[in-house]
Amino acid sequence: MEEIKLNRYYSQCSTELVQYARRYFDWMKATNYSIHTVESRAQDLKDFLLWAEERSITRPQEVTAPMLEVYRKYLQNWRKSDGNRLNIKTQHLRL
Repeated sequence: MEEIKLNRYYSQCSTELVQYARRYFDWMKATNYSIHTVESRAQDLKDFLLWAEERSITRPQEVTAPMLEVYRKYLQNWRKSDGNRLNIKTQHLRL
């Protein structure tokens, strides 16, 4: 079976949220999600985890609906390197 290549972030960070994420990726692998799907979801989730970590949110219990609304607005205003905003599909995937 092909090995999943997770970003170094997942091996270096040990917050409770990251531990849950690792278990989620293990579950995805065990239930035969494609390697590409797992790696793609890992990248999208990493963006959220970094955002949360910057705000000292490290435990699942600290993730609230109002906080996710703030993150949604953050994604709406995110600028790519070319200066354009993320399209709505990308925003949806990252939520």
